[in-house]
Formats: sequence, C-alpha cells, structure tokens
Amino acid sequence: MASIADQTGVCRSPYNCAVPGQLPLVSYILVNWNTEELLPRALDSIAAQDFPLREVILVNNASPQFDALDLSAYELKLVQAPGNLGFAGGNNLGIAHSTGDVVVLLNCDALLEPDFTRRAVAVLQARPRCGTVVPKILRDDMSGRLDSTGHLMREDRTPLSRGAGEPDMGQFDNPGPVFGGTAAAIAYRREMLEQVSFDGEVFCHDFFAYFEDVDLDWRAQLSGWEAWYEPACRAQHRGHGSGGRASLRVQRIAEKNRYLMLVRNDSVPSQLGNWIPLTIYELWHALRTLLRPWLWPAFLSYLASLPGAIRYRLRAGAGRRVPAGRVAAQFIPRGSLLPPGAPQPALPLEQAGDQPEAQYPLVSILIVNYNGLALTRACLEGALAQSYRPCEVIVVDNGSAADEASLLELDFPEVRFLRLEHNTGFSGGVNWAVALSRGEYLALVNNDSVMDPECIARLMYARRRSGADAVSGRLVDIAEPRQIVPLLNALAIEDEEDVVWDMPEASLQALAESRRNHGLSLYGYIVQDSFAGRDECFYPSGGLCLLRRASIAGWLPQCFPQDYFTYQEDVWLGFALRAAGGKVAKAPSAVAVHLASSTTRSLGRPRLRFFQERNRILNLLGWLPASVIWRMLPMYMLVGLLAGLRKLFTRPADWLGEQAAHLWLATHPLQILRRRSAWRDRAGQGGDFVSMLSGQVRGQGGALNRLSLSWCRLMGIDCLESQREKRN
Repeated sequence: MASIADQTGVCRSPYNCAVPGQLPLVSYILVNWNTEELLPRALDSIAAQDFPLREVILVNNASPQFDALDLSAYELKLVQAPGNLGFAGGNNLGIAHSTGDVVVLLNCDALLEPDFTRRAVAVLQARPRCGTVVPKILRDDMSGRLDSTGHLMREDRTPLSRGAGEPDMGQFDNPGPVFGGTAAAIAYRREMLEQVSFDGEVFCHDFFAYFEDVDLDWRAQLSGWEAWYEPACRAQHRGHGSGGRASLRVQRIAEKNRYLMLVRNDSVPSQLGNWIPLTIYELWHALRTLLRPWLWPAFLSYLASLPGAIRYRLRAGAGRRVPAGRVAAQFIPRGSLLPPGAPQPALPLEQAGDQPEAQYPLVSILIVNYNGLALTRACLEGALAQSYRPCEVIVVDNGSAADEASLLELDFPEVRFLRLEHNTGFSGGVNWAVALSRGEYLALVNNDSVMDPECIARLMYARRRSGADAVSGRLVDIAEPRQIVPLLNALAIEDEEDVVWDMPEASLQALAESRRNHGLSLYGYIVQDSFAGRDECFYPSGGLCLLRRASIAGWLPQCFPQDYFTYQEDVWLGFALRAAGGKVAKAPSAVAVHLASSTTRSLGRPRLRFFQERNRILNLLGWLPASVIWRMLPMYMLVGLLAGLRKLFTRPADWLGEQAAHLWLATHPLQILRRRSAWRDRAGQGGDFVSMLSGQVRGQGGALNRLSLSWCRLMGIDCLESQREKRN
C-alpha cells in the first residue's frame, strides 16, 4: 500500500504523538456541502481548543452557496474540490493536504468541546497501538441524548452506533475498546491512516457517503489497530446537516455500501460462524427490499463498484495482520448492547485488587426493573432502609412498557436510574448497572425481593470474615405479596428461643426451605442440601448476593454473559469464580423475602425453558473439563432422553422450548468452542471445582440418582459424594 505522503508529496510533521511529552501537530479536516450556516460554529470550536499545534483544512465540495461565506476571521487552508466528491472523497482530499500526525475529522454540523484534542492526544500517547480515538458525541438539540459512543458490529453484519438516542446518564462514562467510531467527530493516528490507505485513499471513493467510516473501522481492525472510546473527549453533532438521511438517493447509497463493505473486509469462513443470524437478516432484508422498488437501482451501482472492491481485496490482503475470523469474534448478537471487551468500570481493574479496603467501603446495590413498578417500589424501600453505610442504589429500567423510571424517580430522588429502550434481560440489565456503579462491592438484588434492614451489613460481615470473593444471601421464596411483611417481622426474631410462630403453613414452609443450602450437580441442576452444614455454596445467587469488584475484574463490565438474558447467569459466575480458585460464601443471616418468578412469568413457558436449558448446557460445555464431559456423555444422553420424553407428554410447551435450545446449541458449535476457550483462558486454571459438584442428577433420590453415582464411581469422576466417601 502506498502512504498518503507518498501520493501527495507532502512531508509529515516532525512531531510524534507516540512519544509522551512531545506534542504532535493536529490536522483538522472539515468538508463543506450546503453547511455554510453551521460552518462558523465548527471553526470556532476548533479555535477554542486548548491544544497549541494545529492546522485547519477546509474542503469545499463545490457547495453552491460557499462563495457568499466570509471566512477571513479564521486561519485555515481552503481546498476547492472540482465537484461534489462526497464525504469520502472530500475527506480524502483534505487528508492529502494535511501534515499532522493526528488527524481530526469534524463534520461542519458538529462542534468540539475545548479539551477534545488534548484528551485525544493523551490517549494516543498512552496507547501505541491505538489508531482511533472515539469520543462521546451528544445530539446538538439540548435534549441531553447521545448521538454515538462508538461503532459496534452485529453478527448479521449490520453496524450499530452505540447509545444513539439514549439519554446520557453516565452509562457510557467508562473508557474502553470499541469496533470504531463515526467520522462526524473523531481523531485518527496518521500512521494508521497511511497503513490502511489504498492507492492514496483513506476512504474508498466508491462509497461517496455512508458506511465509509465503518469500512475504515474494519480495515483498521484487520491491520491490528485498536479503536479506543474515551468519554472525556466530547463533541456535539446536529446530524444530516448536508441533507436528509431519508432521501431516496441516500438510501440507495447506503444499500450499496453495506455489501461493498462486506466484499472488501469479510470472509466466508468467518460468516459461517454466524450463518444463522446472517441468513435470517438477509432473508428479511431481501423481502423488505422487494417491497421498496426505489432501492433496486442500488444493485446496479453495487455491480459497477464490485471490480474495484475485488481489486482492493486481492491487493490489500497480504498486509493484514489479524484474521477476519478473529475480528468477527467481537461481533455482537442483534439486541445486545455490550461487546466483548466493552469499556471497563471507572476504577482501573488492574489496580482494583491493590486498593486497601476502607473500614466501610462503598456498596452499589443494583436492581433491574421490567414492568414491575409496585415490586420495585417495595424493593427500593428495603434498599434505602439498610443499616449499612455507605451505599448507592442503581435501578435499570429494562425497557418497561411505561416509563416506570420516571414514576419511581418522583418517590426516590436519591436513587440513580438508567432507562433502556429494549428488554436486555437480567444479564443485560445487571451489566449496564455494573458499568454505571462506583462501589468496591456490588450487591445484586432482584426487584421482586425485599431485604431485611441488616441484609447488606450481614453480607459485608460474612465477606470480611470469610475472605470470599462472593457471598450468597438467603432468599425466602413466597407466592403472594401479602406474605412479605409477616415474614420480615418473623425474620427479625428468628434467632430468639421459645418463639410461637403464628403464620400460615405456606410461610412456615418458606422459612424452613430457605435455610437449606443447595448445590449444583454435574448435570447443571440444583441439588438440595448438598452443602448442608457448610458456610459456603457453589455459586452466588443472582437474586441476592454480594460480589467483590476486584474478584470479577477480568470479566467486567459484563458481569454475566450478555446473551444469557435470564437464568443460569449466576451459575456461570460461580463457575468463573471457582475456575479462578475463588471462594463463594453463604450468609444465612442476610435475608430477603422473594416473590419467586414474578418477572419471568411474562416470558412464556417455551421461551423461559429455552433460556434455562440452553444456558445450563452452555455452562457445562464452557466450564467442565473435556475429560469429564466425555466420560459423562452417556449419562447426559440418557438423562436428556428421559427428561425430554417426560416433558413431551406432561408439559409440551416446555418441550418445545428445550428443543429450540438444543437446535441453537447444534447450530453454534464454533461459537461454543470460542466461548469455552475465552472463558477458561480468562479464568485461568486456579481451581478444581469438579469435586464441589454432586454426582446426582437432581438430588431427590431414586434409581436415576443411584445410577448416576455408580457411573461416576465407575468412570473415576471425583465428585462431591466421592469426597465425602474418602473423608469417611
């Protein structure tokens, strides 16, 4: 590939932005096309930058009204384009006339905050492989809503501008890697632009406008460059200042450019790993396009541009450092909002474990709400009544039908609320809450639970006493809300002697059942009382638990796998902690009354069973040693067959959900293998957790459990029961 300087004859600045303390020259590139009214504002924002070394290059894309504009007050280099070269061609022309080591592209309908450049340069100096600094861009309409916090790419190869349209409530205030960023306001390292340029072009001229910045993101990823989101860099963007995005011409250009981008960057092997979401999208998109005949000419434009894309692909492939499949591994499922390796929490994770514990460290109580206004209200009252201080309470409203967060804010102004437009499930909601939190400890509490006032204090005491990485509380499961108050009163005097319980039988049974310390089997099912008499358990219950942030640092901000949605995500975390040699304690004195399954009922039985079954098997395939899976395979097949037959005749809706889960697993083998490799690599090999798993199926006695235990002994699997036999 030829460098930009080679093509233009322009020498580069002597400054090097990779050297700390040495200031680089920054080139600001603006392309004008019918944006004369907004252009002075953009230029003023550049003049206000608190960074001394700059050059400003304005490309006039043959805009009809440009001659009437007076720019005498600005120090800039004006480049007249021979015609409207589009966003891609105009910026290529501006970059070719620039000399800076840092190139800042700025739309004429956007503006930079005064410290934008200084903060962007600081990122480039601190991260030698960072080629793109992606800012937080707000909408320029005084709405407080986001325009973009970086590009993500979905598995179906449609790009997503993260956070677009959401209120800015701090949910994206943590820096970290992203796929790329919108070129409306962005900073590039010139070295990266030169490496990925082709025939002297940074942006492919065939794109004209739209998708050209995503194409550059993809090329940079394939060349081994990092795109880093820095929320301290801020800009504002009005959007579509050069023309409405809804115009038919723009729609045709965008239609052509997506497929042009795929030809230039994607590969068939990497697409095979996501063939289901890609096929579903393309079928839907084909039908939609058939019903929109004004898009049909885009196909002819695509054919005309195809030879150039193929020529680029053949010549550029040799210079790529990263396989296309590895880049595709960071693509996210449609509906997800957090990518693998998403921005990290505010406390630097590599330092979190070194921080001395304060006597009373901050605890973040995280609650996820979905169409549960009354339940969440009761949960918040319990959270704010906690005796432990300091606490912060964060509620994620997970796309409720009504704006329940606004209603709750009226009664709970001290609580931080985050509104999501879609239901991201318990996993996604918790992940967002974690990204927003500041506490050294994270308390996960179901919104259909009401905590005892001493609950958080007792969780913290148990963690401090045991030194555990996570502490699981005790949930008293009830069926009716009217049981909450009597049970909370009963829990307050539970340890007193000679108490005469005047409660319904159901409440007494709930109390008795909550004292049992269940565990997990090699099949991923709950086994009753397998941890009886011990002050630990296998996994922290997502309904009520305390997590030490430093202990889960390697996974944050995705505390749970984003696409687990609901069920088994806390079991996954138990596996992750155990695999890293961590400890999970049990605190029976930390209690909450829980209205069981009140939120998940709205999912419907097939969908609910899909998540339960798929996530259970994913945990086993992702975490168990391969030797254990292989030796247990005959029992897995037998148990699965018997369970399937029983469900088929007794609960057909559950059977349908389980079959859908098995179909998903059968069609995603590469994704499962990638997850297993990534999970086990990040956790390390610090713990032997197989000996903490029961060899029974569900721990309810009977011939099947006896057969399973015999099989474990025959295969030499060192399960929980084997450990007990050795001790005895």
